[in-house]
Amino acid sequence: MSTRVGLIVLSLVLLGFAPAPFPKNERRLRDDPADLTGTWAFTALEISGVPQNNFHNFRIEMTKDRITFHTERRSDWTLVLNPGASPPSFTWGTGSNVNYSGSYRLINGELTMIYGVTNRLEERATDFNKAPYKYVFRRIKGG
Repeated sequence: MSTRVGLIVLSLVLLGFAPAPFPKNERRLRDDPADLTGTWAFTALEISGVPQNNFHNFRIEMTKDRITFHTERRSDWTLVLNPGASPPSFTWGTGSNVNYSGSYRLINGELTMIYGVTNRLEERATDFNKAPYKYVFRRIKGG
């Protein structure tokens, strides 16, 4: 009987040291740099390293191939993501014309996009600490 009680106590003690469960698949999918679909709210905006304060009600909507800005006015752009680049890259423009090229990262549900006014992807911004334009978003819907 005492051996049985000892085994039960030992089992309970060992269960206390069990590893934490893996993150939910939902969370891992949410940080998939290939899937940025959904509605995102601006949390920060910088121009040439200078923080801007006029973005609080701004948001964007992204689909697989479109980005729509809801700022002072609505603007729609063609979006092309390349999550396999290092860092992941994007372009947006009108129709087949590329107006902007940049890089992005998605960490813990926060999307950071840096870019410059260039149609040449090889000239895109890649330094997240120093970029002509830097937008930071938090997903509020979708994904």
